[in-house]
Amino acid sequence: MKSDSVYEYGGIRFPGHEAPRQQKLTQSPGYRATELQVHPPVRQDIAALDEVLDPARGPLLGIDLEFKENLTPTIVSVTRPDLIWSAPWSPEVATKLQVAFTEGNYHWIAHSGVAADKPVIEKALNIKTSLDAWGDSMLSHYLCNMH
Repeated sequence: MKSDSVYEYGGIRFPGHEAPRQQKLTQSPGYRATELQVHPPVRQDIAALDEVLDPARGPLLGIDLEFKENLTPTIVSVTRPDLIWSAPWSPEVATKLQVAFTEGNYHWIAHSGVAADKPVIEKALNIKTSLDAWGDSMLSHYLCNMH
């Protein structure tokens, strides 16, 4: 039995459909994939986090955190163009990110990163990060599209 409630499908799915909206968009008439729309593999094993954090692969990293109202992280994703690592927050993850943030020379790119991800990381890891170490796509969008 199909339901019309999107909440029964995680809140991000079309009512009565099992596929997320993003997947449905690829089935739209006239859709053409571009090079930038190829989705890299998503891995959850800790070895993949080491791969993503490998400094030999360059300084740019994407980061996204899901967190509670008290800024406690619950899920973290760290990405490169060819690999996405995403898993629940854990002490092992915190240790690896602590090293990356304090000893690495990375530029962290996030959507609303300055207002959201940066304070969550700083609280969770008990560190301060330089504003210069962050790129924020939401801020960039608003600054580039001001009228």
